[in-house]
Amino acid sequence: MEKTLVQIARHLNERGIVWALGGSLVLKHHGIVKSARDIDILVTYEGLEAADEELSSLGYKQTKMANPQFQTTYFYEYVINGIEVDLMCDFKIVRDPVYTYLFDSECVVGADFIEDVRIPYTSVEDWYILYQLMNRTDDKTQAIRQYIKLNGITHPTRWEKMITSVPEPLKTQITSSLR
Repeated sequence: MEKTLVQIARHLNERGIVWALGGSLVLKHHGIVKSARDIDILVTYEGLEAADEELSSLGYKQTKMANPQFQTTYFYEYVINGIEVDLMCDFKIVRDPVYTYLFDSECVVGADFIEDVRIPYTSVEDWYILYQLMNRTDDKTQAIRQYIKLNGITHPTRWEKMITSVPEPLKTQITSSLR
C-alpha cells in the first residue's frame, strides 16, 4: 500500500492539489490501528477535477452503490495497483441534520515524508467526531477514544471547530466519553 500511496501523493502534489489522508490511514499513522484496507483521500472543491484526472490516470474508476448513511457530494472510487482508493469532496453524513465535513487547508494538521514525498494528514480528533456521527461503536472508535484519553486533544483548534458544529445531544455524549 505504501508504494501506491507514494505514487498517488507524488501526482497530487505535483498538481498543487490541497489534499490529505483520512480514515484508517490517519489512525495507522498514529499507531491506533495496525492496518488499513484502503486509502481515503479528502480534497478541496478546487482540486477535485485535477485529483480525479490524476487518480484515473493511475488506475481505473469504479462505480459504487450509494450508501444511505452518506450524502457526500463527490465520492469516487478507484482501484490503483489492486488497492481501493476513495476520493471525497464535501463529505456528508446522514444525521439529523445532515453533517457536512468541509475539507480545506485548515484540516491538514500534519504530514509525513515517504521517499521525499509529502503525505498530508487530517486529525485523529476529526475522525473521532466523524465516527461518532456515523454511530460507529466498533474497535476503531474505542481505540481512538483511548488514544485521545492518553494523549489529550492535540489539535484544539480543529477540535473546537468540529465539536461546535455537532448537534447538542451528540456533543455532550462525545465530550463526556473522553472524561
